[in-house]
Amino acid sequence: SQTTWEYMYRPGYDRLFLRVGKKVEGRSGNAPDPSHIGLLFGDDFTNVPAGPTIYGRAAAKGAIAVGSSFYKGTTRFGVDPPLIRSTSSRGVFPILLDTKGDRTEPKLRSTPAVVGPDGVSTNEVGYGGGFTGTASSASHVAALAALLRDFDRTLTPGQIRSILTRTARDMNDPETRGFDQGRDNKTGFGFVNAPRAFNELATRK
Repeated sequence: SQTTWEYMYRPGYDRLFLRVGKKVEGRSGNAPDPSHIGLLFGDDFTNVPAGPTIYGRAAAKGAIAVGSSFYKGTTRFGVDPPLIRSTSSRGVFPILLDTKGDRTEPKLRSTPAVVGPDGVSTNEVGYGGGFTGTASSASHVAALAALLRDFDRTLTPGQIRSILTRTARDMNDPETRGFDQGRDNKTGFGFVNAPRAFNELATRK
């Protein structure tokens, strides 16, 4: 399915105000109107459609989109391979417009790239019980990328991405049949593996 869905988890709220529109300033304005929009609002996304949900900045060229895995569901805590969260974003969303907003040949970018941990305790206000979701996982992966760059200042963003994806622990997409060997649209290349990534860097020096 290529249906686009937006998943919203808002515990404690019983009302949602949503405004949807199309506005393209400074562009040619030839972007097609959406045929439909799907919105799921609640706290149980067990049976949601398996369409792509990674778009915008996360799907931008050069970006490293990150999936989420609860930290206690990872190899460090005896779960091998690590488990992906059911609410983690899925690729691959087709890019149909160019930078001017005009229709172009569909482009598919491999998203997500990798998966990182979430659910750890943090001092951030409002997240005392654990910072969860892809925003949390992306923070961990960004920190690992920074450490790799500190270890080797010659690394480019593309090289860092390659190291992260090449050394990741393969994971399974539970919404498909059998174990997905290699990259899949739910877990990317798998869970980031910091020791393996640094070992690869060390052998290059």
